[in-house]
Amino acid sequence: MSHEDTELWRNNAAAVIIDDDANVLLGCNGGKSPYLHFPQGGVRSKETLLQAALREVQEETGLPADTLHLIAELGGLRYRYRSKNRKSSTWDGQQQTYFLFRFPGVRPALPPLPPDSELSALRWVPAAELREELFVPFKRPAIREALRAFFPIPGPMDQLVPLLRDTLTTHRYANALQTAPDDTVLFGGGKEEVVYQMEDLAKHLDAAQEGKSLLLVLMGSEGSGRKNTLRAVARCLDPLCTRAFAPRPLLRTEEELAAATPPPETALLLGSSPYELPEALPLLPAWEAALARRGTRVVKLLLRTSFEAECKRREHPISTAEYAAICARQDAVMEATPGPFPWYVVPADRRWYRNYIAARLVTEALEAPVVAAQG
Repeated sequence: MSHEDTELWRNNAAAVIIDDDANVLLGCNGGKSPYLHFPQGGVRSKETLLQAALREVQEETGLPADTLHLIAELGGLRYRYRSKNRKSSTWDGQQQTYFLFRFPGVRPALPPLPPDSELSALRWVPAAELREELFVPFKRPAIREALRAFFPIPGPMDQLVPLLRDTLTTHRYANALQTAPDDTVLFGGGKEEVVYQMEDLAKHLDAAQEGKSLLLVLMGSEGSGRKNTLRAVARCLDPLCTRAFAPRPLLRTEEELAAATPPPETALLLGSSPYELPEALPLLPAWEAALARRGTRVVKLLLRTSFEAECKRREHPISTAEYAAICARQDAVMEATPGPFPWYVVPADRRWYRNYIAARLVTEALEAPVVAAQG
């Protein structure tokens, strides 16, 4: 176990509030400090990260939650406490999730500061003028990453929003070329926190699923948790419009693939992947194109376990060469079948994390525009 694994990080939520002309709302502490601050605070018991961010905004700025529109989020950012911080006796530092909110208007009017706010004043700062030097030094590692992610280009919100929605969604971290089995950058909480996050996702899915067809296909080695992942995703979907098959049926002919096309307004979840059948591979590009023409959303997930997890679950541990061969076969399938729908690699060592990321990807697929078939 590494030193990093034994450290204790306090869950924290921060809010970046931006207006329609890319001005960012920041607070200061008057004579206490020359530095600026985003509204932020620790996460309370039975409170989701998003709920914590909205509560801190209201407590520190007076802005009610219903005036803000969530654009993007970025988790897994950390900074260490200074040694004199009173919390340093319990925690090594904070693990932050940053939420980017849009506050409609150009430098819109702000309510009076709440009497118990930790801030003494608020000010709008153009995003193009934001520098990490404006913030407290020990927080700058997290600030730097948040600014880099949320403001990749200068410009007003009508230019930033489409870019952020494309680059800060789950697929940025579940891309086959970028994700490692232990990647937890999407989620700043733990096993207990994810219970509340899954409840939030279920509410999003309930609205997003209406009137749409979805196909979820899972690929992974034995023991990667395909059946459990299907169950977790199915619990978030409307049971009257969802069908799940694990591990059958096998899909190796055109007729069998045609039978696996989701009916209108239905989600079909497959734990047995036709992508793992050599005889089916030549048929899959045309099948995906047909699904795209029907307006079906397709989510293709590879559940990948680490070498350590593969050794632990097997009666006879495998060698690094055997593990590399397993990954190479899976990578070859993904490269051979990009289709109109991309592959996503989901870390599968921790069941709660795997299920959460899978549910997020399904949510984003249902909320995204329909993918148009090429050709």
